[in-house]
Amino acid sequence: MTGDGTSAKVEERMGQVASTSREAAANVGGTVQAEAKDIARQAKTQAESAMHQMIDDVRGQAEGQAAKLAETMHSASGQLRSMAEAGEQASVATTLVREGANVAERLAGKLEDGGIEGALAEVRAFARRSPGVFLLGAATAGVVTGRLVRNFSAQSSPPSSAMAVPAEPDFAPPLDLGAAESIERTSPNGYDQ
Repeated sequence: MTGDGTSAKVEERMGQVASTSREAAANVGGTVQAEAKDIARQAKTQAESAMHQMIDDVRGQAEGQAAKLAETMHSASGQLRSMAEAGEQASVATTLVREGANVAERLAGKLEDGGIEGALAEVRAFARRSPGVFLLGAATAGVVTGRLVRNFSAQSSPPSSAMAVPAEPDFAPPLDLGAAESIERTSPNGYDQ
């Protein structure tokens, strides 16, 4: 009977150990879940903070670029006005250039006052009000920008004569007279004579 009593006690003790192990595992599982949720919450908070910081940085850079663009737009507006004054007063091209100068000036003002978002709102509103003038103004702005870029690149590049390609090449391949003689000695059917 001693063997059976000891065996029962061992089984009871093993049951207690298994129960305690299950409770401990459940506690560890609950702790792990709580820690995982806490880590996920912290990661989400840090990601949101990093995203807001990045958006603020991009917005700050965009505002800096908007100020530079406003200066450029003021300059382009002045150049368009001088082009319009130099042209015929009643011509369509002069009127379009003058309108382009006005648009550039208004856009520069919006950039200075409202930043990028204000300028984009002004451009959208203008495009809705008069799409034809908007397209012609955009074309005019493209032509002026092209001229400015071409003038700038012409000032910074060497004269075109320095980049001229000679008409005749300086290199002539050597003649292999031995090959010419072997061709003469070969008959039309491909055999040597």
